[in-house]
Amino acid sequence: MKKSWSYVAAVTVYVIYGICYLPIKVLSIELKGDVLQLLAFRFTLASLGLLVLILTGVLKVNYRGKHLRQVVIVGLFQPILYYICETYGLQQFPSSQAGILMAMTPVVSTLMAVLVFREHPRWSQWGCIGISILGVIILNLGPADAQATTLGFVLILGAALMTSCNNIAVRCARDAFSPMEITFVTAVMASIFFSSLSVAQHAAAGTLNQYFVPLRNGKVVVSLLFLGLVSSIGATMLQNIVLSKLPMAVVSSFAGIATVVSVLVGVGLLGETYTLLDFAGTLLILGGVFGVSYFAKNSRRTDVVRE
Repeated sequence: MKKSWSYVAAVTVYVIYGICYLPIKVLSIELKGDVLQLLAFRFTLASLGLLVLILTGVLKVNYRGKHLRQVVIVGLFQPILYYICETYGLQQFPSSQAGILMAMTPVVSTLMAVLVFREHPRWSQWGCIGISILGVIILNLGPADAQATTLGFVLILGAALMTSCNNIAVRCARDAFSPMEITFVTAVMASIFFSSLSVAQHAAAGTLNQYFVPLRNGKVVVSLLFLGLVSSIGATMLQNIVLSKLPMAVVSSFAGIATVVSVLVGVGLLGETYTLLDFAGTLLILGGVFGVSYFAKNSRRTDVVRE
């Protein structure tokens, strides 16, 4: 893939991720908050879609002689832990503000690099991290939204943390596995995990005979098609390709696109409130995120020149 197409793919990924807040909200309402069933349906559909593409020869995978441990770690961070945090979080937090908090991912990635790789950011990056944190504080100073809870806030930040962990894990696994191989294994992992929990939950409640009733609802089907095929297959596959072609700091800098799209979806389609204080917090977060990524790229260029 040419570098220019890698940038186009990165933009596409984050536009899709920004739109995802809408179908997740719809499904949370239509499934009456049954997060496990939502995720079970989503990733079973994604797994079946990928399996069809593999069996028909559209996608090529080869796991012979490869140890799946690295891919299992990727799948643990995302989809499993990430989507638990995101889906439960969106039940208790406005999607517009959730998208803004998710823009903190590059900042979280930089802080993780300090702990995991002992990579120490430049003072300029620390300053930008501080600006982003200030933005988060301002975002929570505004009038309390009826949807917003402390737990929802923590879960959305947890989703940002899981995204950062996933980005690092994908970079570690990319030498042994193709983006398609990573995408398929992680989708199957999520399907088995969430389906097992969901079926057990419905069996315990005595509602197993009604398990597939929601699929008669057109809103549920359309939302699942978008999440299962467009997001879980298309966007995840593109993201894995992009992460194998571009530096993580560069990829993370596109997170602002998802933020803008999520705000437009939340305010324009879901009728969520968006105040001047929210706008100020958004600018600080996005400005800090841009600075972290910008100075990371400039630092790499300086290191190359010195060599």
